[in-house]
Amino acid sequence: MISVATLISHPVIPWWIVLPCGAAFAVMAWLTYDKCKLTAAEKAVLWTIRMLAFLLIAWMLLQQSSRTSTMTSEKPAVAIVTDFSASMEDNPMGSDETRAQRALALLKSREFESRSDKARVFHFGIGDELRENAVDGEFNAPNSLIGQQLTRIATRFRGDRLEAIILLSDGLDKSPDTIDPSSLKVPVFVPELEETGTPPQSKELDFAVGEISYPKRMTANWKSTVG
Repeated sequence: MISVATLISHPVIPWWIVLPCGAAFAVMAWLTYDKCKLTAAEKAVLWTIRMLAFLLIAWMLLQQSSRTSTMTSEKPAVAIVTDFSASMEDNPMGSDETRAQRALALLKSREFESRSDKARVFHFGIGDELRENAVDGEFNAPNSLIGQQLTRIATRFRGDRLEAIILLSDGLDKSPDTIDPSSLKVPVFVPELEETGTPPQSKELDFAVGEISYPKRMTANWKSTVG
């Protein structure tokens, strides 16, 4: 129930405008009927009807004014791009897991899933073609067109709130053109999928050259020995 104080303090039209208008309307209505050849009772009835109509309009104008503001919020979009090229199965560092296994483990990790609830997550798979809703699959694409596919993804979200691209890849890009990451206008994060360092070298040596002896001067068409 709206209190009288609220109606008076927040009407659609202020009461100090309605009251003078009502008084002027009452006087004008009475003067109109006063010049008509009517009895006093008929004048009073017609004047009362007009004033009741005015009071009804005034009551509606004195209702509390209200404004409804609706605010909707949408979670930001995050694109998770997984490289399904065959090179993801390589393990040059001799680690316990390949790049592909680490990528899938990252997608299924509890920490990753918990943070994914804060955004609208879209999964893409790249290789020689772009696939949508690609969460898992076989890593058998002959190559990966990383730059070209990231451009397509950024274009797809044009007009949407794409906050970031998370790229799970080994970085072997076979795109025909080199693409500047700043042209995407979206930050690209690349988690580390393998240990850094130098691949282990083989301990077996086929041969080794320790020292070479040769004459300081040689004559054309003469035999010389290098050993």
